[in-house]
Amino acid sequence: MERRDFVASVGSVVAGVGVASGKETPPLAEGARAGWGASGSSRAFSLDYAPHFGMFRNAGGDDVVAQLEYMHDQGFRSMEDNGMRGRSVADQERIAAAMSRLGMRMGIFVLNPETAW
Repeated sequence: MERRDFVASVGSVVAGVGVASGKETPPLAEGARAGWGASGSSRAFSLDYAPHFGMFRNAGGDDVVAQLEYMHDQGFRSMEDNGMRGRSVADQERIAAAMSRLGMRMGIFVLNPETAW
């Protein structure tokens, strides 16, 4: 079965149960996102997703600490930084302090070829 077909069939079943019970049911996508993706949400993802800097630049701004705060607001509790080695010690300390304050963890960080020894 294709993933799209499966999601569509699950959505139909959920909607059918809602109709049969007489209760209004939100669309599947809205129900799945309830509490996540809303700015200021305190609900964290149940899986340890780790976005990286730049993914939310348009929403969080250019400052990496502002991006961390935005990630946290969206429910992320980890992050990854593939460019960590290329950052100044001061920036690394600023990032670490913000992550500590927010209760976030560092996921993977990668030694990129352009920052190699």
